[in-house]
Amino acid sequence: MSAGDWWPGRRPWVFGFLLLALLAATARFVHSAFVLELFEPVWLGEVMSPLIEFILGGTPITLDSLANRSYGVVAYAVMDPVLRLWGRDATAIGVWTTLLALASLVGAYLLLARLYFPKQRTAQLLMAIAWISFAPLIYSFSMRHIDLWELFLLAVSLTLLLGPGRRWSGVPLAAAFLAKLLPAVVLAYVFLRERGARVASLATVALLLLLGQLLYGPALGLQYPWFLATTAGDTAYQYSFHHENNSLRGMVFKLAAGFEMQPNSAEIVHPPHPHLLNLLVQFLSLLLLGYLAFVSWRGRNDSRLERRSIEFALAVTTMMLVAPHLALEHIVPMLLVFSILAWHAATHRSAWSRTQVGVMLTAAVLIGCFVPLSLLARALFVPTLMRWTGNEDALFFGPTIGSYALLCFAGLGILLTWGILARIEFRMHRAANSGATSSGPHEAI
Repeated sequence: MSAGDWWPGRRPWVFGFLLLALLAATARFVHSAFVLELFEPVWLGEVMSPLIEFILGGTPITLDSLANRSYGVVAYAVMDPVLRLWGRDATAIGVWTTLLALASLVGAYLLLARLYFPKQRTAQLLMAIAWISFAPLIYSFSMRHIDLWELFLLAVSLTLLLGPGRRWSGVPLAAAFLAKLLPAVVLAYVFLRERGARVASLATVALLLLLGQLLYGPALGLQYPWFLATTAGDTAYQYSFHHENNSLRGMVFKLAAGFEMQPNSAEIVHPPHPHLLNLLVQFLSLLLLGYLAFVSWRGRNDSRLERRSIEFALAVTTMMLVAPHLALEHIVPMLLVFSILAWHAATHRSAWSRTQVGVMLTAAVLIGCFVPLSLLARALFVPTLMRWTGNEDALFFGPTIGSYALLCFAGLGILLTWGILARIEFRMHRAANSGATSSGPHEAI
C-alpha cells in the first residue's frame, strides 16, 4: 500500500478531523496521566527498596532482600543516579521517571510509525490517537511504570530485527530482561530465530550481570540467574490469587474461583485444588512457549517483513499470557502488537475476513478500552457481573478499573489476539509451502 492510499489528498477535512481527534485524545491523556504534583512512583518503594536501602543506608543487597522482586540490574542502574544525587526527593524522582516514561513512549511510537507507516501521515495520526487513548498506557504512564521502558526496548529490538542490524536485535531484549523478567520470552524467541544474534545476546546478558556484580554485589550479579531459577515458581504461585491478574494464570484461577473475591481483600477466594490448577497453568504455559519455539523454527528460512513481524507480535502476546502477574499497567507492550496487526490488515487485505477484523477490533477494545473505562464497564454490564459473581459487597471496586481487571476482559482480549496471530502465521506458512507470495510492501528484508 502506498502512502497515497492513506493520505486523504482531495479530502483535507479528513486530516483536519483527525487532528482535532488527536488534540482531544491528547487532552484526555494529559488530564488522566499527568498530575500537577511530581511524585515518587509507588513501584519504586515496592520493588526497589533494596536499592534505596543500599544507596541511602549502606545496607548490602542480598538474595533475601530481593525476595519476590524480579527487577534486575538495568532497572537498578537507571534509578541509581537520581537516588545518589537527590535521595528520595519526590520532585527529583518525579522529574526523572516522567522524562523516562515520556522518552520511552515517544521513542517507541516514532520507531514503529517509521517502520510500518513511513510518510503516511494519516496512518501515523490514527496510530497516535489509538496509542494515547489506550487505557493501559494511560494507567501505566500515570504511574511512570517501567513497562514503558519495556515497550521502547521491544520496539528497538523489532526495528533491528527487521533491518540490517538484526544480529544486534537481542541486545535491547537482554537489557529489558535484566530490567524486568518478562522480556526473557521474546529474548528466547530472537535467540532461536536469529542465529547471528545469539553471541551478542549472551554477551550483553553476561556484561550486564558483571556490571551488577561490580555495582551492587553478587545478588544482582552472578547469583541473579540462580535467584530467578529458584524463586520463579513460588513467586508466580503467589500472584495466582490477585484480583488484577489478567495473565493465563490469573484467568484460570479466577475462573475456577467463580471470580469471587475474599471479603475485605485484594485476592480472590482460593479455589479447590489450587496446586493442581498451578500444574495446569504451568502445562498450558509450556504449550504456548513450545508453540512459539515451533513457529520460530518453521519460519527460519522466511525473512519477509510480514513473517518476522507476525512472529514478533506472537512472541510479545505469548509473553503477556505466560506472565506470573499481568495487571493493566503491564499490558502496554500490546501497543506494538496492535500496530503490527493494523499494518498487516491495511497491506494484506485479502488475508483479513470481516470476522477476523471484527475479532481484532473486539480484542483491541477489550484490552485498550479507548473510552473512559467507566463507560465501557457499564456497556459490558460489569456491575451486573459483579453481583452475579458474589462481589456486590466489593464496593471499593465500582464499575471501574478494579472490577474490570477482576473479570479479565483484558485477558480475554489477549487470548483473542493470540488466536488471530496464530491463524495469520499458519496461513502464511501454508501459503509459503504452496509457493504463494505475499503482496505487501517491503516483503524482503
